[in-house]
Amino acid sequence: MSAIWFCKSRNSGNQRSDNEIRSSIIQAGLSLWQACCTLPLWMLVFIFVLFTACTQMIILHLANYATDVGISPTVAATVISVIGIGSIVGRLVIGRGSDRIGNTNGLIICTGILTISLVWLIFSSELWKLYVFAIIFSFAYGGEVPLMTLLMSERFGLRAVSALVGVAILAARVGGALGSWVEERSSIPPVAILLLLSLQRLQV
Repeated sequence: MSAIWFCKSRNSGNQRSDNEIRSSIIQAGLSLWQACCTLPLWMLVFIFVLFTACTQMIILHLANYATDVGISPTVAATVISVIGIGSIVGRLVIGRGSDRIGNTNGLIICTGILTISLVWLIFSSELWKLYVFAIIFSFAYGGEVPLMTLLMSERFGLRAVSALVGVAILAARVGGALGSWVEERSSIPPVAILLLLSLQRLQV
């Protein structure tokens, strides 16, 4: 829901006025403190925390899940490898595509793809299904990375873009730690997956 709100707030009001304001912001830019006093920055932080909580929960325990359903550890490791390779493709495609469709739309697409992959994972107890999951999941997992820089520069200008990207990365790391902590305390795997879906609904 926060991603949709972010998109609507971006397109609300007079289009010409919005473009003029955005152009002046990009040229002048906001300082880190000024950006921290705006709601859009904290909405982005919230999105990145939840997004990375979802992805890191999966990365941390996917191989164990695969062995639990009868797949050998060596083959289970290849599923993680597929995610690594697919995330490179996701970075390139989403990074390039966001230049055409917009960075906010790219973020919504990533959260949508991630949600679809998590639903698929619930029913994945065979190797080929896990490979399909890895391909879909990796696209969203990698696509988020270039959007951090793109959204920060688009929304707040280039004046403090390095510091703002640092804030985005910090949010992602907090989300990763949160996801790992929740997963370690979730004794039933389907409950953890449903929790992921609940987190995603907060975003879309």
